[in-house]
Amino acid sequence: MKNFIIIFSVFVSSFLLGQITKSDLIGTWQVKSVSYNFKVKNQEDKAKMETLKKMFLQSSFVFRNNNLVDFNFPSPELVVKNGTYKIEMESVVSINKGKEKTMKFFVENKKGKTYFVLADLQAPYLILEVEK
Repeated sequence: MKNFIIIFSVFVSSFLLGQITKSDLIGTWQVKSVSYNFKVKNQEDKAKMETLKKMFLQSSFVFRNNNLVDFNFPSPELVVKNGTYKIEMESVVSINKGKEKTMKFFVENKKGKTYFVLADLQAPYLILEVEK
């Protein structure tokens, strides 16, 4: 229930902050900082989260006008080349690799900064501060 409330709050705040358009999204986005929404309980989980943060800091998203996207990530299993993207519900972007949905995130703009909020109802979400 707690995860649902958090995800719902993120969705509502994203929705109220306005919608993203395709022209807003087009371009190369570099990840500038990474945070997450929960407190790490043990050293093993903390180490995993720190590794994940470092990997995302080396990542970028390249959105093209023809609805193709590249997600450049240090781990080859998660790289997406010539995937497709779709803007859903005004501020939600989904990325597909072939027929498989790879990623879904909210786009938020706060205080002149842009964030991609990667959310999953089964897991805590990551907040990526991104910049074109």
